Amino acid sequence: PKSPRIFELRTYHSPTLRQLRALHERFAGPEIKIFHRVGVHPILYTSTVYGANQPNLTYLIPFENLAAREKAWAAFGADPEWIKVRQESIERHGQISSIIQIWLYRATAYSPIR
Repeated sequence: PKSPRIFELRTYHSPTLRQLRALHERFAGPEIKIFHRVGVHPILYTSTVYGANQPNLTYLIPFENLAAREKAWAAFGADPEWIKVRQESIERHGQISSIIQIWLYRATAYSPIR
């Protein structure tokens, strides 16, 4: 049988709301296009409404397996457009995420999303 997908949950903490807005702008603009080109296909983008570690941007990405995840992130990190977009973002807004947290999950057998 096919093994369940891997789900990656990433949370980017921004020091200020201004920097969070810049992070949202970057994602909504070129970053999502680059993601899709290299094989990163998030299924949810969100920001915390209530709770600790605000402000932040959190997103969830399914991958077929760990190898697919590694391949996609390697392609993203080496993508010339991403390197340019990231550098321009830093020059314009400074470091817009102060902490990045990453969790990897595998769905349970009874999960409606697998």
